[in-house]
Amino acid sequence: MIRKVCTVRAVSYNWRVVGVVKRADPAMDGVRKDLDMSFRMWPAAIAMVVVLEIGSMMAGTGRVLAQEPPKYEVLKKMYDDTLASLKTAQETKNQLATKNEELVKQVAEIQKQLEAITKERDELARQVAGNSEKTFTLRSTMAAWQEFLKRYPTLNAKWKAFLDTELLKANNEAPSLVDPIWPFRIEG
Repeated sequence: MIRKVCTVRAVSYNWRVVGVVKRADPAMDGVRKDLDMSFRMWPAAIAMVVVLEIGSMMAGTGRVLAQEPPKYEVLKKMYDDTLASLKTAQETKNQLATKNEELVKQVAEIQKQLEAITKERDELARQVAGNSEKTFTLRSTMAAWQEFLKRYPTLNAKWKAFLDTELLKANNEAPSLVDPIWPFRIEG
């Protein structure tokens, strides 16, 4: 049976050193030796954490202790470069904002066109429904008329003669059925 005797943790920011001492049985010789060894490791663990912390702080600044401070010209150039990049970024931001406004206007215009087209489509759909009802009535009437003409051949011949007259042909003027000067017409 193995039991955990002690756990050593030294935590500093994100560095963690963990030491675990285990023993098989309390009656065993050497239990005290394991505990002594774990407590002797404390100073080494703490020293390692301190060294790592100092190293991470130095790495975070990006400078070496023996480095000389930058000169005025270098700092001025860095400042000017940063300022120029900020101006460029601001101009780009303004251009994108202008383009965004134009696109918003275009989207609004396209939505209006879509609404108009949708209304027109709905109107055409209503007209198609009405026309299909009218054409059904006309087709059924025409079919009934043709059946009627088949039953009466003499009437069918008269109907064909009527359709062949000059009155119904293209480019013919309709005959005057009413005399335009009728009440004032003098016969004589």
